[in-house]
Amino acid sequence: MICDSIPPVPAGPGYHVYGLSRKLIERKHQVTIITRGSWKEPYFKETINGIIVYRVRFIPIYPFHLQLHGFFVSKFLKSIESDFDLVHLHNANIPYVDTCLPKVVTEHGTMRGYVPYRKILDLPSLIVRTFSLMYIAMDRQIVRSADRVIAISKACADELRLFYGIKDLEIIHNAVDSKFFCLQNHKENKESYILYTGRLSVEKGLTDLVKGAVHVCKKYPNFKFVIAGSGPLERRLKKLVSALNLEKNFSFAGNVNHETLLKYYQNAAVYVLPSYREGLPTTLLEAMSCGLPIVATAISGITDVIDNYKTGLLVPTNSPEKLANAILTLIEDSTLSKEIATNARMHVQKYYDWETITSKIEEVYLSIHNLGHDHFSKDRVN
Repeated sequence: MICDSIPPVPAGPGYHVYGLSRKLIERKHQVTIITRGSWKEPYFKETINGIIVYRVRFIPIYPFHLQLHGFFVSKFLKSIESDFDLVHLHNANIPYVDTCLPKVVTEHGTMRGYVPYRKILDLPSLIVRTFSLMYIAMDRQIVRSADRVIAISKACADELRLFYGIKDLEIIHNAVDSKFFCLQNHKENKESYILYTGRLSVEKGLTDLVKGAVHVCKKYPNFKFVIAGSGPLERRLKKLVSALNLEKNFSFAGNVNHETLLKYYQNAAVYVLPSYREGLPTTLLEAMSCGLPIVATAISGITDVIDNYKTGLLVPTNSPEKLANAILTLIEDSTLSKEIATNARMHVQKYYDWETITSKIEEVYLSIHNLGHDHFSKDRVN
């Protein structure tokens, strides 16, 4: 596996890679992860829960950090590629990698589709917008070099077809550990809250959540909102909360570990995801798996998972008042809230559990043999 990060770094693709790797090891595969390391040494090797992890030299010289990392990863991979049968790249901030191994690429959201939502808030976002054509070209090169392409949602698949001309692909969704992310019988907190978890960035629509909170708190002045995560929008969100006199209603928890995150899910009243764009958010699957009623925007990537009034409530983007009304509906209609929460949990267990998703990815690996890669032995994945 090749990805830009793994836990505890709070990034969806990294958690996907880690979860998939653990499940493949349970099924007697050998798995190695190559990810970003320090600029100080060629690589650092460690073993995490049976997964061999190589942290290969990463030099943060923007905007050429991916090209530089690609050089070091390709060179390193050449020295060990005889130990593997295929390489599985998870395309989110990774470089093009030169290898003779068969390639599977999972697209977590194309750069071409992402850039329009990346407003300039800080230096990294300025670099992305300035050099977007270069990053998009690399993104396209990665997926076009693949023997098999996986999209995590219908939205990703549509972007791959439209922007990069990829016709032959599989849609295999993100997954969740439904045994870990589960319900608890008794809530620990006497006071429940509205919860958001994830990156604090423009495309997540969090300013709409804060503005919508005005309408909720007008009716329920003491209701709380918890924001778990970090990102470039954090300072602006806090300023907006202050400007709207909502300081007593909002709590910014920052990045939290999995155990703390589980408690946030289990003690929340409603989970809200007001995004403008998504691939397929793992946080949404986690909340559903914990039996939370959901309010989310009706965009591709979310509508893959949420069926309106069955597994969640869908609202338009850029609509703080409608977002607030949906939250109030779930707070005030306990029958509907419980029905949605139960359906959400059952839906995730049936279609998005790691057992189901891993089996589908294994089928893709095995299909490599049919492409003429006769050395594939079903055992070793890089």
